[in-house]
Amino acid sequence: MLSQFKDSEKWYNRAMKKSIFPIIAILALLVLGVYYLFQYQKSTTPVVTPVVNAPIVADSAPAPVVVAPDLLTDKVIDLNGTSLVSVPADLLKNTAVVDLNLSNNLITTLPSQIQAWVNLEAFRIG
Repeated sequence: MLSQFKDSEKWYNRAMKKSIFPIIAILALLVLGVYYLFQYQKSTTPVVTPVVNAPIVADSAPAPVVVAPDLLTDKVIDLNGTSLVSVPADLLKNTAVVDLNLSNNLITTLPSQIQAWVNLEAFRIG
């Protein structure tokens, strides 16, 4: 009975050695395939490059026009962040101004002529 067990054990070992080689080969091919797939994905990933705007050419569309507020007549005036150090003289003469934004400027004092702004409803400064 013991000899019969040893014979079956030899057969089992021989069969396992023969059948484990294809499994190892398949696993190796699978690992190589996955590695290749990831390398291929890296190479096909688009590279983002910054867009450089070309200079404006004479035949191209005109640039948008920025309209400065008319300080003498406009009712809504936004001079936010224009680096003003004092209130413009024309603005002091505007009695029709209703909404005035002088925020983010370098103005430290306001002149007494602002009393002419009798219609002023919103005034932002700071």
